[in-house]
Amino acid sequence: MDAAIAALQRAIREIARRLALQGAAAALLLAGVIFLTAALWLYLSQLRDALFASLTVGSGFVGVALVLLVVARPRRRTPALAAEEPQPGARSVTGIAPLLDAFLFGLEVALKQREQGRSDRDDRDGG
Repeated sequence: MDAAIAALQRAIREIARRLALQGAAAALLLAGVIFLTAALWLYLSQLRDALFASLTVGSGFVGVALVLLVVARPRRRTPALAAEEPQPGARSVTGIAPLLDAFLFGLEVALKQREQGRSDRDDRDGG
């Protein structure tokens, strides 16, 4: 029992470590995006004017947000068909497979016999 508790404590420590590192990475990423956005705004405002910079940066954020919303949209799933018990006397698709196999075997034999009969007639006719 002590081994199970120790394993659980190790797993919790690993999850906490991973979450702390991911949180720090997310904070640094957010700071980087903020500084890059400010730098882009400054560059665009020097290129043209402040209105152009604001429209460009704002449009970029709205465009990325719209793409993320489309990607995150829930997908429609077709409901799974419930497994129903076949009614007595009802045929299922799996019950047809042996019948189909026998039919194809018989057809192949008939075609071979027909071909054999033609070659026998051709031999008799001298052909």
